[in-house]
Amino acid sequence: MDVDSVFINEEDVVVSSTNVEHQVESNLLEESIGQYLDQLKPEYKLLIEYRWKHSLTYREIAELLNTREEIVKQRLFRARESVKKMLYREWGELDEQRKIR
Repeated sequence: MDVDSVFINEEDVVVSSTNVEHQVESNLLEESIGQYLDQLKPEYKLLIEYRWKHSLTYREIAELLNTREEIVKQRLFRARESVKKMLYREWGELDEQRKIR
């Protein structure tokens, strides 16, 4: 009988290390997104902050900016696409490297 297995459930250790790995990766991803937002056009960054940080609706954002909801939706779409492209450039390459290993 293995002494370590008596005191340590090996499955718990694997799950725990996987959770830690995912948490670290999640933190890095969040940090990267923050940097990407700083690279956006100021109007896009503002829209994202209104929408996700302040949880405003499209209508509320449109009223604040004195514009139409359709314009807010279109600009938010463009802002999200810009962030997605930046994410893919950095994180997509990492995923490809993982597949190779």
